[in-house]
Amino acid sequence: MTKYSQLASDQAIQKTIDSLKSNGFGAQLVPDLESAKQAVLDVLPKGAEVFAATSKTLEATGLKEVIDESGQYISVRKKLLELAEQSDTEKERKQVGSTPDYVTGSAHALTQDGKIMVASGTGSQLAAEVYGAEHVIYVVGAQKIVSDIQDGIERIETHTVPLESKRMQEVYNDKNAQTNFSRLFIYNKNSYNRDVQVIIIKENVGF
Repeated sequence: MTKYSQLASDQAIQKTIDSLKSNGFGAQLVPDLESAKQAVLDVLPKGAEVFAATSKTLEATGLKEVIDESGQYISVRKKLLELAEQSDTEKERKQVGSTPDYVTGSAHALTQDGKIMVASGTGSQLAAEVYGAEHVIYVVGAQKIVSDIQDGIERIETHTVPLESKRMQEVYNDKNAQTNFSRLFIYNKNSYNRDVQVIIIKENVGF
């Protein structure tokens, strides 16, 4: 276990929550995966258009399955898969993926001074998170709390990227597969009254 696998202290968690709120984000702590799942479902209106970004955390909570498979929501991911089967739809896929009502996913680091850090290979989820979605919900394990941006970058490079590469090797049965850490989004402050919520789980979940 590395330092980036260990849960943050209660003091660090509270400091992070306070700082996130000061920076204009909603923030709360929940004790476990089921509580995190319920916290998200409590704010997702039935029938809403929801993009569940690729995330081990969403899988662990069961949110991905509910959003994409239950029929209670309009799944943006299912729309994208349907469009992918058609020809000449790349521009339409980008438009659909960029402007859902809700996007939910995870972050790879939360700083104690209230910044949200998300790494990505393709950036497919970032357009919605940065600008396009009216509502953004991050579900984040408490082991992802770091001291500052530099610590967050180190966490991503030395912890997240190797674990994601290992996951890809298993998924594609290719020992040489490597994740492409090509984009880094830092949500410094929330502005223009966007609805951005951070749900911190007091468990080690996700990368």
